[in-house]
Amino acid sequence: MIQRLFTYWVLACICGGFVPHTVAGGPSASECAQNGGPYVCVRFDNLDDAPIENTDFSFAFDGSGNPTVTFILGDDGLGTTYEWRVWSQVSSVNDTPADIVEIKGLNAEDYEVKILQPDDDPGAEDVTTINLDPSNAANYSLIEAGELAGNLSGNLTLQQSSGDSGGSLAFTVGSVGSSSTMTIPVCSNFYVTGSVSGDLVVTEIPNGNGRLQIDGNLTSTGSIDIGEMVGGTGPATVIIDGDADGSSGFNQTKSAG
Repeated sequence: MIQRLFTYWVLACICGGFVPHTVAGGPSASECAQNGGPYVCVRFDNLDDAPIENTDFSFAFDGSGNPTVTFILGDDGLGTTYEWRVWSQVSSVNDTPADIVEIKGLNAEDYEVKILQPDDDPGAEDVTTINLDPSNAANYSLIEAGELAGNLSGNLTLQQSSGDSGGSLAFTVGSVGSSSTMTIPVCSNFYVTGSVSGDLVVTEIPNGNGRLQIDGNLTSTGSIDIGEMVGGTGPATVIIDGDADGSSGFNQTKSAG
């Protein structure tokens, strides 16, 4: 493994496409930017060296200064795991959560992401889209922990690898908009404090502690499709505290075992 990593380091440095990061306990320093709107930041939670813009990640901003965050580097199987944390706040001195247009990672990498401030407060107010969809079926993505002070208005996409790794979601949001389709391979803990007006497509709610909870309504435009609720060490749980009578569908295709 040491020889393999050293060979990769040498070849990649010759090609100019890779800068090695020190493997340690972390977290790294934060890399932040602002362009007339929110102050957006990323860091590695598990490494000492800070991520490098346009090598490990990139920022882009719309006309109002709202950020899009793209993760370039993940875990490509060569020995280092990169645990990302991303958050948006009003300014460098005002940590009130602010908006993010999109959080994405699309390369042949494993993406492990937290959407939280450094003190684990909510990582953003409203987010339009979360697209963690690696280009290779052998790779996975997951949201290890995350919370929005506001809402998710667009799609959320996670991927479980062809070897059944990753794909898990642990996330809290205010509401899910009608334009949203959430693709959730493994629902570890998804908590909606408001209503769901979009579509939740859940492959599995795992045994013991898997949980999907909606405090508000499943509205007339909303639906939930659960492929499997897995029993075993304890129950898998689905709770809808509000009204679901007017929804377009609640479909559990396999009972808990």
